[in-house]
Amino acid sequence: MGLKKTIGFSEYEPLLKTFIDLIHREMGEQVVSVVLYGSVARGTAGPESDVDVLLIVREASTEYWKRLQPLLPILRRLRKELCWKKLEEQGMMPFLSLLVLSLEEALENRCLYLDMVEEARILLDRDGFFQGKLERMRQRLKELGAKRVQRNGDWYWDLKPDLMPGEVVTL
Repeated sequence: MGLKKTIGFSEYEPLLKTFIDLIHREMGEQVVSVVLYGSVARGTAGPESDVDVLLIVREASTEYWKRLQPLLPILRRLRKELCWKKLEEQGMMPFLSLLVLSLEEALENRCLYLDMVEEARILLDRDGFFQGKLERMRQRLKELGAKRVQRNGDWYWDLKPDLMPGEVVTL
C-alpha cells in the first residue's frame, strides 16, 4: 500500500493568488476578507478535496444565490487560468467551495470559526477585520479554558471543561 499524498496551501497558492486578484479587480472595496480554511489550510487535503474559502463582503443579499452571482464570472475566468490547468494536470480538482458572508453576519460567532482559530490562512483582510474576529474568539476560548480534543483522527472542542449543570456557555 503506497503513501497517500496530502495537499496543502503551497500547491494551491498560485490559484488562490489569482482568485484574489480577480475578485479584487471585479469587486474592489466590497471585499473585506478572504480566508482559506478546511483541509487545504490544514495541509491534509487529497486530490479530490474542495478548497474551502470564506469571503466576507461589505453588503450581501439576504438570498444566498444572489450573493454568488458576481462570483460566477470570476470562477469561470479562474478555470481558464494556467494555475487551474496545472492543478488539473497534477490530478487535482481545484473546486472552490465559497461561503459568502456580509460584514454584519461575519461579526456573529459561528461554530466554523472554532476551527479557523487554529487553522485558517487569512489571504486578504482589510483593516485586520477577520484577524481581529479570530483574536477575540481565541481570547474567549482561553477565558473559558476551552480545549481542542483529538480523538481517532478527528477533534472536537470542549468549550468549558469545568461546566456545571445548568450553566450556559456563550462564545
